[in-house]
Amino acid sequence: MSDFFSNTSGVLSNRTFHPEGIRFPASVLVPMFNINGSINIMLTQRALNLDRQPGDFCFPGGMAENNETPEQTAIRETFEETGINKKDIKILGHLDYIVSSFGAYITPFAAKIDNSAINKMSISKSEVEKVIFVPLIHFISVPPQLYRIEMKHSFPKDFPFDKIYGGKNYQWRKSYMDEYFYEYNGDVIWGITARIVKNLCDIIKENNISIS
Repeated sequence: MSDFFSNTSGVLSNRTFHPEGIRFPASVLVPMFNINGSINIMLTQRALNLDRQPGDFCFPGGMAENNETPEQTAIRETFEETGINKKDIKILGHLDYIVSSFGAYITPFAAKIDNSAINKMSISKSEVEKVIFVPLIHFISVPPQLYRIEMKHSFPKDFPFDKIYGGKNYQWRKSYMDEYFYEYNGDVIWGITARIVKNLCDIIKENNISIS
């Protein structure tokens, strides 16, 4: 029995932990450019013919492949979608991770991109409709619209209510999801992308980071 505790301790103490039940580790890059003295964030619009989330604005990124690190995923996906090369990317650090409703564990990385990369970009038309640049000051000075969505419970017909104290009258806790919406020049940024933008802005404000 002592071997069990010793072996378990060895495994758990050296294990990289992650959210339980998460099936899809993913990463995104938050590309930032200094354009004429103004910090701009680059976003991509997903191609309009995609089956999933067509037309949504997002950051370059995607699911991990071949046991790569989260940072490697973000850099690879950025190159595949925009042609921005690794040598033009300086990772500044990671923002707060996000666990999505569809089972993805998303790690966002803030990055400084060399301005020379703008003229060298090669957009993947199969993935990206267009690229936009939004001044960071816009996101910081114009708060997003907030809509709170109440999540409803939907049970399968064979759900074993008889195994739960209270049965069908069990008092399930209400859960909510906050949806943020930013707008810039007619484009709308919402969903997980808006949450990442807000997280970046909150970190900047909380730490009194100057953006001038």
